[in-house]
Amino acid sequence: MTLRGRTSDEAADGLRSTVQEIMGCLLHGPPARIRRRPNSDDYDLTVGNDVPYRLAGPVHVRLHVRLLLRGTHHHGERDPWDVHILAYQYTLLDADQHEILAFHLHPVGTSRVTTPHLHLGTGAGQLRADLAAAHVPTGPVTLASAVPTVCK
Repeated sequence: MTLRGRTSDEAADGLRSTVQEIMGCLLHGPPARIRRRPNSDDYDLTVGNDVPYRLAGPVHVRLHVRLLLRGTHHHGERDPWDVHILAYQYTLLDADQHEILAFHLHPVGTSRVTTPHLHLGTGAGQLRADLAAAHVPTGPVTLASAVPTVCK
């Protein structure tokens, strides 16, 4: 997902608004928040206060969402800035806050796995030890496709 704007802050806020719309009917908690990293065109976007929040609906599932956005400037264009999702963590947790599953993309950092992948946690039930530690390849995952849909 990429959004354009006259400034990187405008484009980043547009992406924040889109995330808020996706999460609007799913989440019981504070809205999506964005923070620009110092001396950078990168932004941290979190849903709520960067803690897991209970999803609406009868099942007691919690969601934790964290995105890293990157701004890019294109000289000479009407809306010269675009902001896109560089990295994500979408984590579903059970009522006791045990990780059920987590979709990750972190192409920069210390992990040797830089492609989109899935983690299965103890909240998913009994797992083989090697599967619980695995990074299962997924391809890119959008926020809208990662969360259970209860909106009508």
